[in-house]
Amino acid sequence: MNRKNKKFPFTIECLFNKFVNLANTSVLHPHDWNRYYEFIRACRYHRFKDTELLRQRLVDAGLSEDYADYLVEIFSHGYEILSVKLPEITKSLSSYYYMRIYSLLKRKKFGLKLLPMIKMVKAQRVKNDKISLILEIFSSDPIFKEQISAEIKRTFPEVISVKFLMRTS
Repeated sequence: MNRKNKKFPFTIECLFNKFVNLANTSVLHPHDWNRYYEFIRACRYHRFKDTELLRQRLVDAGLSEDYADYLVEIFSHGYEILSVKLPEITKSLSSYYYMRIYSLLKRKKFGLKLLPMIKMVKAQRVKNDKISLILEIFSSDPIFKEQISAEIKRTFPEVISVKFLMRTS
């Protein structure tokens, strides 16, 4: 497959498409920047840094070569900033998934009743950049566990397992 037809890994591809399909390709709007930053964060979490592919895909999406070079430079800076080792780095992946699960449930009809049941999310990176989640919850209801697990796996294809810890108060 030549570089022109190459795609990003699934989650990153979705965020890239969201960015380029909604972006003003001559001057980015603040919302465009936020989508681009979300793309950069996802690339860092998945340890994906193919700047040549990114540049090609930006040009293919209609950005000028100069603007694509500029965005690749921003990407590289953002990626490196996110790569700095801090004590909170393990918390950031968990925070990322907690916020994504929170947003997901907020959008779902059944989600509003489930939100208060989730106390904490712990995310662990496992082999091949897959994610294992442990949710600390207040409910022992098996239907709740089944619903939330299925919805998380459907929404986040990189998540390969969802486990639950019971919280009593």
